[in-house]
Amino acid sequence: LFRNGHWVNSAKKYAEATTVPFEHVALRFLQVGHKGALFEYLQCRLHQCSSDDKVTRALLGVWAIEIFLAYLNDMRASSHGSKGKAALDAERAKLHELLKECKGLDVHEPVYHLLQSHGWLEELAFFAETRRDFNTVIVHHVSRRDCLS
Repeated sequence: LFRNGHWVNSAKKYAEATTVPFEHVALRFLQVGHKGALFEYLQCRLHQCSSDDKVTRALLGVWAIEIFLAYLNDMRASSHGSKGKAALDAERAKLHELLKECKGLDVHEPVYHLLQSHGWLEELAFFAETRRDFNTVIVHHVSRRDCLS
């Protein structure tokens, strides 16, 4: 699948394989420049992790968010017109689902930093609200002067 360019399907198959080293798979997708497939791989591995394995879940969650933000930035830069916006909105919905999955992990500070540094401030407010971190939500709206006077 990988050799034939079926990136997402190969990512799913790699996630099922327990004998292939994690680093090997990640580097393969990075070398061919397919962040979307790498995200799929990381997300599959995250779903496979035991809820007791908090450190691995935290690392996979943060890395999946970082890779997906880079993918969204590439998409935002190249999307034009209504079709491009619709595709970007569909991908943003995937980001929202990932952020919901990561709300219970103790990684909120790095996630806030990633969202802010990549320019996804609405998603930062969404993640803070999902976590019920209303101080961050308030700071977000005040900094944007998005409040009633």
